[in-house]
Amino acid sequence: MKIYDLYSGIFLVVISIVTCLLSYRLGLGEIHNPGPGLIPFGVASVLFLMSLGLIIRCITERIKGPLGGQAFKDVSWQRVILVLISLLGYGVGFNRLGFSICTFLLIIFLLGVVGRQRWWLAILASILTVVISYFIFVVWLEVPFPKGPFGI
Repeated sequence: MKIYDLYSGIFLVVISIVTCLLSYRLGLGEIHNPGPGLIPFGVASVLFLMSLGLIIRCITERIKGPLGGQAFKDVSWQRVILVLISLLGYGVGFNRLGFSICTFLLIIFLLGVVGRQRWWLAILASILTVVISYFIFVVWLEVPFPKGPFGI
C-alpha cells in the first residue's frame, strides 16, 4: 500500500469522529423514536471502522513489506472489457428492447461468451433469470419496467 492510503485513512478517521460528535449533538433519539442524528452517526461510525481498517492494513503491510503489484496479476483484461461493453449495451438497449429481452441477451452473453459455459446451460439460466426476476420485480414489487417491441 502507498503512504497516501495511510494519509487518507487518518483523514477519514478525523472526519468520521467529527461527524459522530456533531450528529450526537443533534440527538440520536430513542429506540422507537429515532432522532435526526441517528443516520449520520451510523454512517460515520461505519466510515470510522473502515478507515481504521485501512490504517491498520497500511501499517501491517509497511511492517511486512510490499507485495509488489500482484492484485491484477492473472486478470483476463479481454473478459473485463467484454463485461463492461455488455453492461453498457444493456443500459443503452434497456428502454428500446425492454427488460425481458435485454436481460435474456445479457445473461446469455455473460455466461456463454464471457463465462464460456455450455450454451444450453446459458440459455436455461437466462430464461430462469428473466422469469424469476420478472415475477419478483414486476409482479410482486410492481416495478414498471419498459416493455420491448413485442410487449414483453
